[in-house]
Amino acid sequence: AGGTDLMVDARMGRADPEWLVDLTRLPSLAAFDFDGTVLRIGSMTRIRALELDPRIRQRASGLVDAARVLGSVQIRTMATIGGNLCHGTPSAEMPPPLLVHDTECDIAGPAATRSVPLVDLFAGPNQTTLRSDEILLGLRLAAPLHTPVRATSARPYGGRWTWLAS
Repeated sequence: AGGTDLMVDARMGRADPEWLVDLTRLPSLAAFDFDGTVLRIGSMTRIRALELDPRIRQRASGLVDAARVLGSVQIRTMATIGGNLCHGTPSAEMPPPLLVHDTECDIAGPAATRSVPLVDLFAGPNQTTLRSDEILLGLRLAAPLHTPVRATSARPYGGRWTWLAS
């Protein structure tokens, strides 16, 4: 995940990956569902799909609010939630509302799958704890999903802050 930012970085000369892996033919990574207690979101789920889905609005309204302030409609149509997280950008819109819901990340590697709290996915600016042979499969929001959470974003002095309130 992270192709939207990767293409920008490549054009700017900040990235020159030796290999690219296309995950778009794995439809299970682009699905999301709610089983009554847990909201599952695949890593390839488009930000725009989250923004428009009434089930997400009902269960994780802050996530929809954050999606609405992420770039333009064109960017939200291409960008994925996994890419937003895996790039590790400190000003990313999606982590704050996900952290409110105690989100768990399901990660797959060649030997095993593992689950880590979202807060442990980030190692520093533009860095995650994902190993080079791992992918983010999806997210599980298991905290009470009925608590209304609102997100808003501001751009002070050229940067960006995302605020949450419940």
